[in-house]
Amino acid sequence: MIYKRFVIGAAVFAMAFCAFAAAAFADTGYVTADVLRVRSEPNTSSEILGTVTNGTQLEILSSVGGWYYVSLPDGSLGYVSADYVDGVTIRYYGYVDATVLKIHSTTGINAPVIGRVVDGTRLELLAYDGAWYKIKTEDGLEGYVSADYIVSVYESVAETQAASASDSSSSTTYGYVIADSLKVHSTTGVYAPVSGNAAYGECVELLAYDGVWFKIRCGSGLEGYVGAQYISFTSGGEPVVEIGYVNATLLNIRETPDTSAEILDRQVMGASLRLMSYEDGWYGIETIDGISGYVSAEYISETPIESKTIAAATDSITKSQTAAPPTSDEIELGEKIIAYAKQYIGTPYVYGASGPDSFDCSGFTMYVMSANGISLPHQSASQAEMGLEVAMDELVAGDLVFFNTTSTEGVGHVGIYIGNGQFIHASSGSAHAVTISSLSEDYYSAHYIGARRVI
Repeated sequence: MIYKRFVIGAAVFAMAFCAFAAAAFADTGYVTADVLRVRSEPNTSSEILGTVTNGTQLEILSSVGGWYYVSLPDGSLGYVSADYVDGVTIRYYGYVDATVLKIHSTTGINAPVIGRVVDGTRLELLAYDGAWYKIKTEDGLEGYVSADYIVSVYESVAETQAASASDSSSSTTYGYVIADSLKVHSTTGVYAPVSGNAAYGECVELLAYDGVWFKIRCGSGLEGYVGAQYISFTSGGEPVVEIGYVNATLLNIRETPDTSAEILDRQVMGASLRLMSYEDGWYGIETIDGISGYVSAEYISETPIESKTIAAATDSITKSQTAAPPTSDEIELGEKIIAYAKQYIGTPYVYGASGPDSFDCSGFTMYVMSANGISLPHQSASQAEMGLEVAMDELVAGDLVFFNTTSTEGVGHVGIYIGNGQFIHASSGSAHAVTISSLSEDYYSAHYIGARRVI
């Protein structure tokens, strides 16, 4: 199974998210052709299951390429060409790509915070203005989140099945059940009728995927829908991946299987990981956004974490937003970051540039951090949402420092603290280049608004 990660942009949104069709759902649609064929797979060479006539109302279960997977009035299922179905209102979804993401009452980082969601949470995307999404959570909360922290994950099992229909040599796609007794529903949705159960470890055929649900076929012939999080992927009947779930408030992803190894990433309680290998109490893993590393097997659960446990962990993260004293690993990484950043002293300031020949302030911090394994968005205000808050008297090398340099409230400039009250930054002032300044200078002391630790 290949994970493809995309940041959703304005152009994609305006074009009806056609690239993310597998993650889009709809309510109903109406047939516009005189006679429309219903097929067994999303392609014109597959078996014709029946026909529907002009005006027939269809329930849209999922969308794959230019096809809708539909439920007909008689309850039967199949695929129809989307070109001949009208009146469909598609709902779009994205996934949180931040440890804890704030939901604001309106756009702007200084707007009141009305809620928080954790990494991997699915949100319905209601509107987009180029920088912010209006979203709705699964429990109905509506608000606004920065678009920098929303991604879409597209796993194309359905496309694999379509290719198999035209290539008889292609192998069938299988998966293993990783729940004790997995409910098989008659259609998608946790409240849909249950047709039967699949046992833990049972090998099932994967027929289609809509971004959240697999349509499966059991060895007994039972067909139906199961939550994708309860399936580990296989190919041709041979397992190629297992799924594990983080059972710690924050779990370190390390470069090698050693507690002293460099920390590449952190994952929150309940996050799913691909388990690639196991040795001496460590799993070799891959995160949903493609980061490979090692985690202690002690903190990995074979089954999904209960929602109340995840909520408690989220609450503890939210209540401890101030960074703890740095570890020796963090101190070493901070020194490495500063040494790397100093190479670019004198590099010209150019608005919107992100290196290596020129930078703006956030382009410089993004470039330097990326070279040291830390991902940041290219906007100082968005970077101010990352990591944990740090008091000025607790700053260490590698911390991001922020300033209000605009006529409005909020973040307008960012640099990297290097120690001894100094920071390195791409300055648009008299230096107009990457330079080192002091936090005690009149201008910067008057405009300093805070710091964040992202290492």
